[in-house]
Amino acid sequence: TALNVETDTLPQIPPKKVPASTLVALLDAVSIRDRKIGELTAKVQVAKQRLAEREEHCRVIEEQVAQAVINSNHVDLDIEWHTQALQGAEKRNDELEASQRRLLAALDPFRRKALDAGAGDYASMLSARSTDISTAAGLSEDRFSTFAGWAPRTPRRHLLEPLAPTLT
Repeated sequence: TALNVETDTLPQIPPKKVPASTLVALLDAVSIRDRKIGELTAKVQVAKQRLAEREEHCRVIEEQVAQAVINSNHVDLDIEWHTQALQGAEKRNDELEASQRRLLAALDPFRRKALDAGAGDYASMLSARSTDISTAAGLSEDRFSTFAGWAPRTPRRHLLEPLAPTLT
């Protein structure tokens, strides 16, 4: 279709007669096409909605995983702290057991003497000799502050430092 330069209009094609059955068939085809377009549009909307729901669900799961990682790092840190505290307590227990053995060794000659003398004299002998035993074992009047460098500590005064997270 060429433009007519003089009138600036498209040339008019005369209308042709189309049989009614062809028009009905054409309208049916357009109707079917429109129905299919509507069905496909609805399916696209449902798919978009499902996709949005799945993306939201994935986002929630990712947040939960991130929180679980943070929580596991805290638990790891707690375990490490408690392990160090347990090791310190075991070391202190070993020191106390060694001290107890030293004290029992220092006490042993007096105990033998008391057993040889009879059970009644044992208590009086121990009370009379308690200063000698304390001095022999390295104890003084202020025995808690000088014994093996140990001083009573409350948890508030003797806390472990927090550990730096390790990169693994």
